[in-house]
Amino acid sequence: MKRTILAALILSFILVVVASFTTTLQANAAPPANIRLTVLHDGIDFDFDFLVPHDGQLTADDIEAAETRLSEAASGEGFYYFYYQDDHFPDALIDYQDSEGFVSNALYGGSQYFYHHRYEENNEDVFILYFTTPLIFKAAVVVDDVVITSPLIEMSQFDFRLTWDIRGVDLSQSAEGVGDVSGFVPHPLTQVSTYLYYLVRVIFTVAVELAILFMFGFRLKKTFFQVGVLNVVTQSVLTIAILSMFFVSHQSTFGVFVLFVLGELMVYTVETIYLAVFVKEKGLMRRVAYALIANTVSMIGGLYMMGWLLDKIY
Repeated sequence: MKRTILAALILSFILVVVASFTTTLQANAAPPANIRLTVLHDGIDFDFDFLVPHDGQLTADDIEAAETRLSEAASGEGFYYFYYQDDHFPDALIDYQDSEGFVSNALYGGSQYFYHHRYEENNEDVFILYFTTPLIFKAAVVVDDVVITSPLIEMSQFDFRLTWDIRGVDLSQSAEGVGDVSGFVPHPLTQVSTYLYYLVRVIFTVAVELAILFMFGFRLKKTFFQVGVLNVVTQSVLTIAILSMFFVSHQSTFGVFVLFVLGELMVYTVETIYLAVFVKEKGLMRRVAYALIANTVSMIGGLYMMGWLLDKIY
């Protein structure tokens, strides 16, 4: 029995480390912040990328390095955006830099991927950028060698749902700052969706962890009350900390990333210590094993369930 519990503890620790650095989930059950940009158009086929500021003009060395990355990706040796895995990267963006210094995020930026969904019946393309979100960016569509860019977009909230309408825009020649970008909202603390997001995450986490608590053989009402309150407190503190980091840090993408990882590990640590010290039902090893396994299950389960659920709520 002791060997089984020890194995469960080791497995749980491995899972949380892997989850922290590969899925970058928000502890305990929710996907991280993102940009969801819907492009409305006239039924055209186009390539897409986010544009980010570049320090200085692109040099010949910069462009050569980008071309090397593209060659490696084409030969299967490298990797860049999922969106371009099976398609040729538009040549027009390789050396493109607009009048304000913005360049391709896929080639010169820090984000590793974005997702693309096309809704042909509505002439809509949706681009979703998870977590590695630039604070200032533009969107760009490429039709043949013509590059069309959006007005400047600045992140003002933790979860951005924007629409870029380029219907009726002249696509015969390159242009900057065209089309209408809508969907900007005030501070998220003034939005109902922020609290729905928080409540759903807390309810899901508490429900999962109490169910596992029952499966571990705990039956006292006091234990269930302690675990429920503990999860509400940890979720609330982490949510406030993440929102604060996002709005006060000039490097919030990196800051929020670090806070996600540290926050997840902190939740594991706090809940494990609390259960070991203050919960008296069952043995110490069972309480510790429950804390680690319950947090792992709720966090990983949130990746598959909460993304869909929160998308429906928003």
